[in-house]
Amino acid sequence: MKNLDLMNDEIKNLNRISKNLSDVLIRSFDFARKRNGEVLDSRDIFIAILDHQRNIAARLLARLGVDTEETTKAMLADYGSSDLSQSPKFGDEAKKLLSKAFLISSDLEHVYVGTEHMLLAILSMKHLDFVKDLDKNGLNFEFIKQALVNFGIYQPGVFTSQSEPGDEDDQQQQSNLSFFAKDMNELAEEGKFLKVWGRDEEVERMIHILSRRTKNNPILVGEAGVGKTAIVQGFVQRIIKGDVPDSFKNKTVVQLDLSAIIAGSKIRGDIEERLLAIINEMAANPDLILFIDEIHMIVGAGAAGSGSSMDVANILKPHLTNGDLRVIGATTFDEYQKYIEDDEALARRFQSIMVDEISPDDAIKVLKMLRPSFEDYHKVKITDEAIIEAVLLSDRYIPSKYLPDKAIDVMDEATAAQKIKYEKSKASTKNYDDELKEIEKKKNEALDKGQMNRALKYREEEVKIAKKIEKSKKGKRSKTNKFLVSAENVREVISRWSKIPVATMAKNDLKVLSALSKNMGKRIIGQKESIDRISSALKRARMGLSDERRPLASFMFLGPTGVGKTETAKEIARTMFGGEEALIQVDMSEFLEQHSISKLIGSPPGYVGYQEGGQLTEKVRRKPYSVVLFDEIEKAHPDMINVLLQILDEGHMKDGKGREVNFKNTIIIMTSNIGAAEIGEDNILGFGIEGEKDEQVAQAYEKMKESLMDELKDTLPPEFINRIDDIVIFKGLDEKDARKIAYIQLDDLNSRLKAKGVQVVPTVSAVNYIAQEGFDEKYG
Repeated sequence: MKNLDLMNDEIKNLNRISKNLSDVLIRSFDFARKRNGEVLDSRDIFIAILDHQRNIAARLLARLGVDTEETTKAMLADYGSSDLSQSPKFGDEAKKLLSKAFLISSDLEHVYVGTEHMLLAILSMKHLDFVKDLDKNGLNFEFIKQALVNFGIYQPGVFTSQSEPGDEDDQQQQSNLSFFAKDMNELAEEGKFLKVWGRDEEVERMIHILSRRTKNNPILVGEAGVGKTAIVQGFVQRIIKGDVPDSFKNKTVVQLDLSAIIAGSKIRGDIEERLLAIINEMAANPDLILFIDEIHMIVGAGAAGSGSSMDVANILKPHLTNGDLRVIGATTFDEYQKYIEDDEALARRFQSIMVDEISPDDAIKVLKMLRPSFEDYHKVKITDEAIIEAVLLSDRYIPSKYLPDKAIDVMDEATAAQKIKYEKSKASTKNYDDELKEIEKKKNEALDKGQMNRALKYREEEVKIAKKIEKSKKGKRSKTNKFLVSAENVREVISRWSKIPVATMAKNDLKVLSALSKNMGKRIIGQKESIDRISSALKRARMGLSDERRPLASFMFLGPTGVGKTETAKEIARTMFGGEEALIQVDMSEFLEQHSISKLIGSPPGYVGYQEGGQLTEKVRRKPYSVVLFDEIEKAHPDMINVLLQILDEGHMKDGKGREVNFKNTIIIMTSNIGAAEIGEDNILGFGIEGEKDEQVAQAYEKMKESLMDELKDTLPPEFINRIDDIVIFKGLDEKDARKIAYIQLDDLNSRLKAKGVQVVPTVSAVNYIAQEGFDEKYG
């Protein structure tokens, strides 16, 4: 990770660097570590270029007949296999090399710095031994410059000192797809694609559209992570296997690299020329199918700022209509609406295929199919329970992403964490071994000198270290040489992502729920009836009995001030979401005016504060598992009630930027002073009433609720009241309750004083005094 941090500091702030070169530079640190180098050098970067394979420089070398894999192996022969614990530094040689690459790019008037510029920079450092070896084999600065022009990567005349290129027109024509697109059939044959499951319907629909005479261009539309690219990969795999109609058995799917087409184009017409060359090449070969991922990027891509230059979309339009070019596109719903649908001429040339999120059952099957690849890469063993937990918990706790992508991400991180744990234990065992050897040496020296007491002490230390080594070995891999990834490891990953305690996600969550009333009653004093009603609603929510489209639960808390309404909200946050920091408080008295709603959800575009986001929506986006407390709901503007109505009914709302904010994993609590005076004056529910039986309290509770419902309906719309799960009435407290609360507050005080070495030990009389003086029938 340190080398990545270094890249952020040293390189990624240089925004001209291409994505491929950035990846190459990051990868080069790994090679530097393999040779135990403390500083990154040119050789490491050159090997990383070859190893990356899909960059322009590596493709160029492969086109020139260089076996990049064999060359990489040969150059790595001198390297070790053990990594340094410290990350190599981005030293002077690497900085000089990067500066040369920038100079070469600037001389060519390019807006980016790519791998081809880095390759030229490396070859210009003729004093390096490995560069001399490359020169002996014909790879030198001048030769690569010529090749960049001959193969159509750069325009003729771009190098002032270049030799006249030979008659390479045919070769250039053939190389356009080689440099600006990758052969997906070839990748599938090499086993680079994972198996695809459960998308037969979408693949069949794609084949039907591609078989049309005109407008034979399917576009896959779906949320990020649902598997749009995987569907195309599945289609390619079926072509390789021959599991397609006869008319498709000789088809080749190539994926267009739009950034490569745009990169290096410095004069008007370059992009059009490259793209038309690709279109002509594809038109000449009807067995080619073009795949454009993130196809919305073609709209506006390559157009000049004045709008006078044609963008990629306008270049493609005529060819998409007459059927001489078959294109498969993929994009998200939002991008499709924003870019494709907005251009009717472009939209009618495509036939959309909606890609929905797969079900949890299907996601489990997908992960089981991917299990061997994870196990081989991370050298771990994944249990069935871990796979099931990854799908179910990600589906429940990560609503902002989609299956199967989010479950795959969870499993990948869980397996990576286990791998790191093994590597740490391995390093720890080595330290113990070194320590044990040192102790044995000292023990033997003491024996030689006849110092038996000292030798015995060393022997005791020896035994202790041996036990530590044995314990460490027990945590190592099993006989299969693999660490086990369990459901618990998956829960830990989900917990880190969602900030939900691991215990809450475990199956023993039901035990926590069964004791919910009891646990809440330890801090919420004198409100047994209210706590029972709240815990019942929370149990229904946790067991999945409530509507999944709405918030987990919603309550209206009624009662006098100072009886524990806010404290109950805090306790729910602690019990359900692990801490008080999961409580979001909104004072509704701040939203008296209609325009103040924008403070809650964010200002619309064009208004002051648009970029800041809403006070509520931003907090819920960052912490989707939370208790949202709307204090004194009746004071808010009536339009605010409509906002809350949408949250309670649909479980989501859109903020000022048009982003959907999910409230499905929140617990909504509203407090109101409606009926507070009536409750306080009640003979059973009011303040200072002691000794009433539970049955009397329950009867009085229901009677008071019926009475308050009429008052609520006069203040709040009936459709709003109907969407609240439960209206909870908090009764007044008596002096007995006040004494219990005093003990709780004193315990909290001791917790704060513990760090200072101070403790308060109250006497009974002191507690009685605190309760008596601190209790007020009006304020609680």
